[in-house]
Amino acid sequence: MNNRIALIGVPPIFPDFHEVAQSLDLQVVFDELPYEFIRHSGTDIPEIARDYCNYTFARPLDFRIEFLRKELEKRHVNGVIHYTQFACHHMLEDEVIRSRLDYPILTIQGDLPGKTPEQIKLRLEAFREALEEHDWS
Repeated sequence: MNNRIALIGVPPIFPDFHEVAQSLDLQVVFDELPYEFIRHSGTDIPEIARDYCNYTFARPLDFRIEFLRKELEKRHVNGVIHYTQFACHHMLEDEVIRSRLDYPILTIQGDLPGKTPEQIKLRLEAFREALEEHDWS
């Protein structure tokens, strides 16, 4: 059973994070920040500037949450992993995101580059088990 997961927040500092998630049967079907950069286009400065006006990550949180709701619904996600870096100001958004997105959410903080730590692997595994044990729809 693949659990359809959204990864929101800053990109994980762990280079093997996506592989670890996949090995634990957590299928990342939406990755917020890479998606934000991939979708940009334009052939001249005014077009590129207009396109970046739609960039959501740096906009007010209400705007970003509405964008996330649409994208998560479109992809039929079962849960959300909110990744933040230790001492990053985006960690302050976690409580608001949890209260406004109607999905099970696992918040993970990273601090040092390297392989995904064992304690985070255990948390990911427990999150997968929680998704599988409950009907979150």
